[in-house]
Amino acid sequence: MYSTLAQETVALQTLANTTATRVTIVIDGSFKLTAAPASPCLMGASCSIIFLSQEHNGDKLKVKMLDAMHFDVENVSNPTPFHPIFHAQRDTARTTAEECRDVLDKTTHVGVENIEIEMFSEERVRSNPYFRLPTPQLDLFAVVTIVAADYFSNPGDTGKDSNTVDLFQKVLKLLADEKNIVRQGHAAECLNKRFNDAKNICAANWYPEIAN
Repeated sequence: MYSTLAQETVALQTLANTTATRVTIVIDGSFKLTAAPASPCLMGASCSIIFLSQEHNGDKLKVKMLDAMHFDVENVSNPTPFHPIFHAQRDTARTTAEECRDVLDKTTHVGVENIEIEMFSEERVRSNPYFRLPTPQLDLFAVVTIVAADYFSNPGDTGKDSNTVDLFQKVLKLLADEKNIVRQGHAAECLNKRFNDAKNICAANWYPEIAN
């Protein structure tokens, strides 16, 4: 028996590292936990990320998708053949244009009727749909941490805020804290066991065929 935490969608806005273009990042994710309250265990998670450019024209906001990815956690009891236990995949967004519009309205306050969103077609985004990149457990909290590192803690930002390093270290400690019940789920425990049994962290350990 499992319990699914309410799905959360967050939007972050930052200046892209190499250009003056403002980038809006929408992250969507949920967690699937065992229902036992005494010892909850993460049994599954979903997370996707969308990168959007935005352009203001008077009261209107025009938003265009730049890229989209999702992060999968395989069911170790019934894994998909040849799929890494954790992997990232470039893909069309699992978050809809309507969901993006609602989130952007909360951050920009321009009104949903004034937000125009251009989502890429599946053919345009999925230029290589079969490439799955093995990763660690990348759930909602982990992906937000990665975005914090790459878009809010780069060298250009640290000069603006002397607390950047300290703040990011606090984020890392929160992510790794044992009180974070989704820090390491069942799939991560299985992957860790493969590492220990093989005495290495070779990419082969991500695939279910290695365990047979």
